[in-house]
Formats: sequence, structure tokens, C-alpha cells
Amino acid sequence: SGIAVACRPVDVLLAAGVAAALIQVRPRAAGWMVVAGTVPVALLACYHWRVFGSPLTTSYGAYATDGWTTPPWKGIPGLLVSPGRGLFLESPVLLLSVWALIRAGRGASPQWFRRAGLGLLALICVLGCWFSWWGGFSPGNRMLADGLPLLGLALAAGLHDAWPRRGLRAPIVVAACLSVATFGLLTFHPLDDPFRRRTMALEPAGPWAPVSHPLVAVADELLRPSAPEPVR
Repeated sequence: SGIAVACRPVDVLLAAGVAAALIQVRPRAAGWMVVAGTVPVALLACYHWRVFGSPLTTSYGAYATDGWTTPPWKGIPGLLVSPGRGLFLESPVLLLSVWALIRAGRGASPQWFRRAGLGLLALICVLGCWFSWWGGFSPGNRMLADGLPLLGLALAAGLHDAWPRRGLRAPIVVAACLSVATFGLLTFHPLDDPFRRRTMALEPAGPWAPVSHPLVAVADELLRPSAPEPVR
């Protein structure tokens, strides 16, 4: 957790959730977690003090204080459900993780999920206020990538809890296939045109434009009539 915070200070919210969960499960280990996590954070603070003149000053400059300008009622839905950046539209199988976090203490979900989930919720609320919540021109949901370890654990618990319900099996398979297909396209698609138009869609609709979703972008590219060859 300390290395994660040193790499990205906003991860202190996730670390706090993990520490709260650890206090519930293994109180003695939580103290060692804090001690070990302090080392990389202290080294980073010393570096900032030496290079920038203050342990609280970072290389982000004015962005660190002036970058929190997006209204949360725009940024938070954008991070979660917008076509171009929405975590649960691009990876709908992670809705099982939400299921597990909500059902913490019941079914297959351990009770400590509740405290760790609050750290994840805090991270989403804070990053939803960042001025470029869509992650710039980077494809995918990089703004919430640091929460994936927790979401992965919750996904396993949610799958274990939901799979015995026969009516949920088909939606789970569909959600998993859509998730794999979406990120497979983002990673391995050989043509950059659909994703270039994803970035071009930033105005005026931005990541809310339907074509900004990877699957829609590729389908649009394949179905759009090709331009006729010039007559020579």
C-alpha cells in the first residue's frame, strides 16, 4: 500500500480502506502495514523536499491544486457508465464485484469487504472531480485501475455467490464475453482509426458519444461504406 501511495498519492484512500479491513481481520498486522507503508512514502517526501522545496509539492505543479474542477455529478457517472470511459460499460462483469461489496458479510462475501469498499468508493468520488476524468487520450479506464485488485477479489466472491442462481448464469457469461472483447480490442486491434475517432469524439459529446465505446467504434468502422476508389 505504501508503494501504491508513493506512486499515486490519491491511493491513500484505497490504503485507508485496506488498513481498516486489516484492523478488523488481523489488528496486529495493521500496525506493521502502517510501518512498512510509511517507508516509501517518507522517501518520496524527502525527494520532493529536496527537488521541489517542500515534501507536499509534486511534479504536477498547479494541477495538484487547480485540477479538481469537474462537478462530481458529471465525473462520477462518466467514470462508471459513460460509453468511452465507463468502468461498468467497458467491463460489465465487474458488476459482480459491486454485488459482492454490497453483500459484504452475507453469502460468499467476507465482512471486511465493507470497509475496503468504502475506500474504493472514496477514490471514485475524488477522481470524479479531476478535470480530465476521462483519462486524456488513454483508452480504457485508467483512472480507476488502482482499484482493480480489490474489484478482482470481490469478483471472485460475487461469482461464487451468483453462479448457483441459474437465472444469472447467462447474463454473467454475456457480461464476461463483452468485457474480454472490449479490452481485447483495446489491446490487440491492429487499426487505430476506430480509436482515433474515440479521441476525436471528445467534442462535443466526449466519452458520452456512443461511438466512443470500443465495440461500437469497431462495428461502426466495419459497417460504414468504404469511400469509392478515385477514377484515374
